[in-house]
Amino acid sequence: MHAKAVKSIIFIHLILLFFTLSIAWGCQGENAADITGKILTLEDCIRIAVERHPDIRAKIAEAKASKLRVKQSFSSFLPSLDFSSGYSKSGFDRNSDFTGAGSRDSYTVGFALSQNIFDFGRSLSNWRMSKDEAEALSYVLNTTGQETVYKVIEAFYGHLKALKLEKVNQEAFALAEFYLKQIRGFYKAGTRPKIDVARAEVDLSNAKVALIKAKNGVRLSMVGLNNAMGIGIDGPEFYQIKDEPELIKPDYNIDDLFLLACRNRPEFLELNARLMARYQKIKYLKSEFLPSISVRMSYDWKGDSSPLDREWKVGLSMNVPLFSGLDTSYKLKEAVENLKSVKNRIDSLKLQIKKDVEQGILNLKEAEERVIATKSALKQAKENLRLAEGRYKVGLATIIDLIDARVLFLEANTDLITALYDCKIGEATIKKAVGTIPFKR
Repeated sequence: MHAKAVKSIIFIHLILLFFTLSIAWGCQGENAADITGKILTLEDCIRIAVERHPDIRAKIAEAKASKLRVKQSFSSFLPSLDFSSGYSKSGFDRNSDFTGAGSRDSYTVGFALSQNIFDFGRSLSNWRMSKDEAEALSYVLNTTGQETVYKVIEAFYGHLKALKLEKVNQEAFALAEFYLKQIRGFYKAGTRPKIDVARAEVDLSNAKVALIKAKNGVRLSMVGLNNAMGIGIDGPEFYQIKDEPELIKPDYNIDDLFLLACRNRPEFLELNARLMARYQKIKYLKSEFLPSISVRMSYDWKGDSSPLDREWKVGLSMNVPLFSGLDTSYKLKEAVENLKSVKNRIDSLKLQIKKDVEQGILNLKEAEERVIATKSALKQAKENLRLAEGRYKVGLATIIDLIDARVLFLEANTDLITALYDCKIGEATIKKAVGTIPFKR
């Protein structure tokens, strides 16, 4: 009966283990395919990147570790309590001829409490320094997050652009097929020479090559978007993205953006935090030249037989550093140089921010002007194609004129699509330059 009960318990545990693993496996598969077949907006892609990208997860772990170091440094303000116990056995001889030898047992049990009383701000400086370093690492996380989000935005619009270019090239290929079919009919009717058919065939082949490149561009842009979102090789790939509405033309002022960048750019805030940490490091090293005062209390039970003797001690100690091989002096000089380095890095970053803001505005304005120009060019190219088709039908235009009009129309379409998405990427570039890229962890 007992053996049967044991077998039943083991069997039940195996069933529960199998059921648990099945649920975990099913949930894992659900998480891996939770975007398959869905239409993702830009906000959806950003959310996925923030949740999944390993660069962000690594920086989150580093930020958490830095907060734990702050708690470690705070421990110097608190007392420490130690417990110790020991046992020893000793032997002795009662006379010189080694007769009457004996032994004795010794027991020790005790507690010791120690507390730092005053160290001229050494513990305080160390704690503040760790807080500033933790704050700096939190800004490093924001920098990584904003860079990741920017890459998602860039890849998102790059994929949309590739999709639009593929559609335009498909239409161009279909138009080249239509022209070839039409010209072959003209040739059979005897109204067009054989060379027109050959030229139309070459044009169709060129359109096919362009379409192949456009389709490969879509695949490459999909790979780029997956990478930007942190989706691995086994991640979902069968999803679609939703186009964003046209960009409303903003009005930017370089000086205002520069001031905004100095308030929001995480790299700038990080360096300011590191600057404060360097100041605290110097204070900490200066305090190492000064004495420290601490108190220690202990209570022990000692003896070789029960009951043990009791002993308590209370003491105040002062530690005065006299000479450490100039180690502290050199560390202090190193800290001063590191402080100068951070100050220069801040000045260098201000120059870089100014450059990033100005370049972002100029590139956005250029893209906006290209949108206006290419819209006009597309309208003209469409009219030119219509006229070329009509003139070719009545014999007033050559096959070269017709093909050139088709290619010109394709180029105008391509230029307009490129300019439109350059505008959207340019807007994101300016936000990145001033540190206002949306990133929430």
